[in-house]
Amino acid sequence: MYLAVIVFMLLILPLTSVWAQEEEEIPTDQLCSKKVLPELSKESSAFTEWMDRTFQNEAANSELLPEAVSRMKQFERQVIHVLDENFLALKGERPTEAALAYQKCLDVILETHDIVRKGFKAAVLANTEVKKTTDIVRRYKVINSRLRTMLKNIGIFSGHLTELNSKTPCYTRKCLR
Repeated sequence: MYLAVIVFMLLILPLTSVWAQEEEEIPTDQLCSKKVLPELSKESSAFTEWMDRTFQNEAANSELLPEAVSRMKQFERQVIHVLDENFLALKGERPTEAALAYQKCLDVILETHDIVRKGFKAAVLANTEVKKTTDIVRRYKVINSRLRTMLKNIGIFSGHLTELNSKTPCYTRKCLR
């Protein structure tokens, strides 16, 4: 019986720890692509969706911008947090390998972040232009409505003058000239 327990301890237990390590451990050079970037992709998608919903609001962009900038800074903090959380947890014998992997991942993240930031600016500017154009069209519609009313009133006034002209006696017309 003791022999079975010893064989079990010597053969099976080391294998279970190897299996557990294989499932949990990701090589340092693949940590960015397999763990960090998918997490950041989720964060980026959430931020983009929030931005789309927020700027579809009819409120002026000047009212929405402070919250958007705050949200952008929160997104940037989250990016750094995810990066640090994954790389600072590395406890290996090769700190230079971890540092190089961290730097490569940081470069990829900075490129992605730059794209998100440019997209943010472009979305705000495009949305501002759309809102300005919509406001101008609305104002022109109001002006057209007022001009239509004015033209109608001029037509009515012209009709009254014509009616007055036809009702005045002939000798009055000659006197008024």
